This record gives sequence, structure tokens and C-alpha cells, in this order.
Amino acid sequence: YMCFGNQPQALRSSWSQLIGSINRAINETENQILIRDSKGLSEEQLKEYRSSFNHFDRDNSGMLDKNEYRSCLLSLGYNLGSDPNNDPRFDDLWTKVDPNETGHVTFELFVDFMTRETVDQDTSEQVLASFKILAGDKPYITADLLKKELPP
Repeated sequence: YMCFGNQPQALRSSWSQLIGSINRAINETENQILIRDSKGLSEEQLKEYRSSFNHFDRDNSGMLDKNEYRSCLLSLGYNLGSDPNNDPRFDDLWTKVDPNETGHVTFELFVDFMTRETVDQDTSEQVLASFKILAGDKPYITADLLKKELPP
């Protein structure tokens, strides 16, 4: 026993670290399931959001700072100004995700933002399908039909 020196203590310490890591992973997974279910997201959408978030979380802090968030939005196709220090569009988006001015965005806040952004945008397929329903067999929709069918 003595020839192994400090190994039992080192094993106990490593075991504790492993258990802590497993518990954090379980916690993170449970949180992701709650987020997914509460937002009505598919598993694929949540994976895509997590992948984007992790890619731009350069320091692995679990949060995006302003520069990391800007880079993430640019990669997602957001049309932002060329000057990061003077970009009213980005400043508006940043205020939406960081209203308390903490200087960072958590994954949950990122998902909230992305969910709002994607819910608010009709895809071209949805618009075309709606048009076809309203138009019936005609290649057009009249103003009177729109007034009749759409809420005021």
C-alpha cells in the first residue's frame, strides 16, 4: 500500500471530477430538453443552434460576448453593417438578447432570440401555399377577396 504513495487520494480526486463532469453533462442535457420542449423546436433545430453557439463561443465560457455574437449572426446570414463599433442594426439585436446589459448571451437567450426570429418569418413556401389557397384556380388574388378572407 505504501509503495503506491498518494494514488488512492489521486483516484478519489479523479473520481470526484468525473462524477462532477457527468452531473454537469446530465444537467446540460436536461436543460436542452426543457428548452426544446418549451420552444417547440425539433431536436435537429436545437442541435443546429447548439452547434452555431459552440462554434462561436471561442473561450468555451458557455456564453457569447458581443464580438462572438456578432460573428455568429453574420454566419447565419444577418445583414449587419461593416463597422462593428457603429452598427445600429446590430446594436438593436444586441439589446434584444442582452436587455440587462450583462455583456454576454447565454445559450438559452440565444435560443429565445433564434426562436423569435424564425417564428416571425414566413418561408416563401408558406406564402406561396397561402396564395394558392386564396386564389383557388386563378393566377391572382383580388383586393376584395383579401379583405373578405383576412382579418382586419
